[in-house]
Amino acid sequence: MRYCSSCRLFTFFFITLLAACTNGRFQAAGGGGSGSTPGYAAAGFPNDEVYAVAINSANGDVYIGGKFTSVGSFDALHIARYNSRGEFDTAFTKGTGFDNNVQTLLLTNDELYVGGDFNDYNGQGGQGLVRLTLNGDLDTAFNPPEDDFNAAVLKIRPTDTPPNQLFICGSFTSFGTQNTPRLTRLYTQGGIDTSFVLVGAGFSNTVRDVLQMSFGAKSVVAVGDFITANAAIAERILMMTTGGATETSFTPANGLNNQGYAIAPLGTDSFLVVGNFTTFNGTPSARVIGITTDATVSPAVSNGFNNRIWDVRRDLSNRYTVVGEFTTFSTLDPLRVAQFDSGGAPLGAFLTSGGFDDDTISVAIQPNGMPLIGGKFVAYQGTSAQYIARLTTNGVLDTSFPMLP
Repeated sequence: MRYCSSCRLFTFFFITLLAACTNGRFQAAGGGGSGSTPGYAAAGFPNDEVYAVAINSANGDVYIGGKFTSVGSFDALHIARYNSRGEFDTAFTKGTGFDNNVQTLLLTNDELYVGGDFNDYNGQGGQGLVRLTLNGDLDTAFNPPEDDFNAAVLKIRPTDTPPNQLFICGSFTSFGTQNTPRLTRLYTQGGIDTSFVLVGAGFSNTVRDVLQMSFGAKSVVAVGDFITANAAIAERILMMTTGGATETSFTPANGLNNQGYAIAPLGTDSFLVVGNFTTFNGTPSARVIGITTDATVSPAVSNGFNNRIWDVRRDLSNRYTVVGEFTTFSTLDPLRVAQFDSGGAPLGAFLTSGGFDDDTISVAIQPNGMPLIGGKFVAYQGTSAQYIARLTTNGVLDTSFPMLP
């Protein structure tokens, strides 16, 4: 049989393609499988939902926490790290990992605080809260004298005053033998700061987020599901002094009419709240609102969102990225991710329509402005993006992340 040069060329490309498919360079994202959306090469997706994302701005490492138990074929029980190239870091994963879901991450200096529903990390204890080294080992220098939290830790926040301490909030009501009704302040070695004192029974229901202002009296704001706090009506939002007492300058007649989920700084005397509410103090505010320290509205975001917002982050250019369950924002149709400026105006250059196929839960922003988003989704704009995705500053999926080593 005659064998032409074009046939030999075809055979060469066929063998090359076959070899590439065999070693995984053209595998569908997350392992592919029947019915999977179009993917990209050797993607290192987790196998289940991501609830928390943290970024090391010094070296570009990305940490994720959630419900997942593996990344690709590698074990990663509820926590994982990707290096600055976007590759899953097998050296970070230790032993049995966490025995239940990770809900929140805080990276500060060379320490990673982890909170959630878990009772144990790698067989070494740590109910609800632990501190890890950046190598993934349990940091035994963080050694709370009390036993552990009796229910989930949902958010860990740094303090401004006093410095180098931590606010811990969630659904817990005690920390060992100490009564800590859903909010407490800890020293960095793990002990309770007894100078932070809530009144009476503290908060009546879950505290979802807490933020200390970096100006003026350094007031502390908490939002969540609660109706009463510090022995008084406080409909899902409360402002406190640095000692835990109710801040008398913040006295709205009515608070949020539904849950508040997250807080971000806004101006020199204001902050942004997102959640599932539609009014604050009688003012229409569809799931996002700016509030000053004297409880006035500044600003109300135009037309708002049609469903709940789970998280919000401000970048270095004062742009706000929000994620959640919404499918419309103002006159736009961004699916579960959107951006707006500090005045509440939508940034249409980021994303005007389309987006994620299921709920987004957490967002973190790289120093270059690119958002990393975790959640329940498995696709973005029709391309496989399973539970974690990185977008460019104009809302395009970055297909260089995540990868397997």
